Amino acid sequence: MLEKQRFQSAMKHAVIHTFAVLAFLGLGTGCSRLGPYNVGVQSTNPTDSIQVDVVGVNEAEYDLWANFPMDDYWAPGNAFRRNAKDKLVLRFGMGRPQKQTISTKDKAWKAWDARKCRYLFVLTNAGSFGGGASPSGDPRRLILPLEKKRWDGRNIEIEVRSGGLICVNGPKPE
Repeated sequence: MLEKQRFQSAMKHAVIHTFAVLAFLGLGTGCSRLGPYNVGVQSTNPTDSIQVDVVGVNEAEYDLWANFPMDDYWAPGNAFRRNAKDKLVLRFGMGRPQKQTISTKDKAWKAWDARKCRYLFVLTNAGSFGGGASPSGDPRRLILPLEKKRWDGRNIEIEVRSGGLICVNGPKPE
């Protein structure tokens, strides 16, 4: 009977230890908390007709979104752009507001969270890509991490310039 109690006690401690180790490893690798953020997008040229697409992207989709050629993406009728899940479209110029904000309360954040999106891809048709560099280096594509540790506060500020997109306030390095 005493041996059975020792065995049960040892098993109990082993299970507790195993859960403690798993919890520690989970906290240290990749279980970081993610957005939402207030994402402000401002066009620096109020007269140009510009479109900005904002898309939440998860790990499984990352390579496709990071390497999809922007010239193809912005081609009229492009199926990849048309079928993007939970995409937000912002339009600038022609009397529209020069600054537009996606609020932390926007329904897109719930959709992106449900799909486990870890990145925000911001894409614009402003400017042109001269070619020569890889598609992932196209200045019309801005890739932003959604981990809270990478940002000061709850705001992300983006400028749309003639040469592409600039994130004014971050993110912090890893």
